[in-house]
Amino acid sequence: MWRSYPPPPPPPPRQPPASPTVTLPPAQCTVVGAGPGGVLAADVMAGADGCGGSLRLFERGDLPLEGTYDTLPFFETFNKQEMYIVGTYNGAELPFAGVFGGQQTTNGGVFAPGTAAELAAGLAIGTAAAQAAQACAAASVNATYWKPLLGAVPPPVQHIEGQTLLDHNGMLATCVNETGCAWGDMLMPPGFHTPGSADSIRRRTVAHGVHGSGAPDYATLGAEVRSIDFEEDPNSGELMAAAVRLSDGTVSPVADGGKVLLAASSIGSARI
Repeated sequence: MWRSYPPPPPPPPRQPPASPTVTLPPAQCTVVGAGPGGVLAADVMAGADGCGGSLRLFERGDLPLEGTYDTLPFFETFNKQEMYIVGTYNGAELPFAGVFGGQQTTNGGVFAPGTAAELAAGLAIGTAAAQAAQACAAASVNATYWKPLLGAVPPPVQHIEGQTLLDHNGMLATCVNETGCAWGDMLMPPGFHTPGSADSIRRRTVAHGVHGSGAPDYATLGAEVRSIDFEEDPNSGELMAAAVRLSDGTVSPVADGGKVLLAASSIGSARI
């Protein structure tokens, strides 16, 4: 008596070979996150003898939208950059800008936390310097409070030729109109602002102030850090960073005595 049996299942598809791990030369200084803090920290490290010319800055995003700093009005860059979800806050997703320059490229928010004395103690700076920093931050936040529909008219800020980040009272924007701009218009769409004013306001960030519209050679964009390896120091028993691992398998070793700095949102990354 003949019996028929079902044909054997086909063999599983062949998996492509895993990408070989790329190991970079050891770096003396590594910064994770190219927000305003990471950008400025890396810039300081780039000039420090302690890094010995061996510096890497990893940023998961890319450059901001083309024209963010030179051709796009401020209101056309507001909440328009690439985002990623960093966690939840009060039950809602918390998005962060995933671009070189960080949150300043998309919302321009800066804050003055605590008192000047607390800030001075935390940063080991003078109280006067802390007060100036908080006043600068407050100017950026308060500038957007003007409501044109209420009939108030903000005073224009005259254009400053060749102005830099600190030439306009901490504003994270600049006016390219020779006759001045009404800063309260910076977030107003056409039809709700002084004619010609909002179109002449451009975004400014720490990243732009340091690097213009590009990124430095030591920065690697599109590089998502997955984890950091630690090893115990045989002499002190302390845990020391040994390597930074990227999601694509790249390994960036930390040189002996090297430093790894987690900037801004990378500090709270559960993955790292």
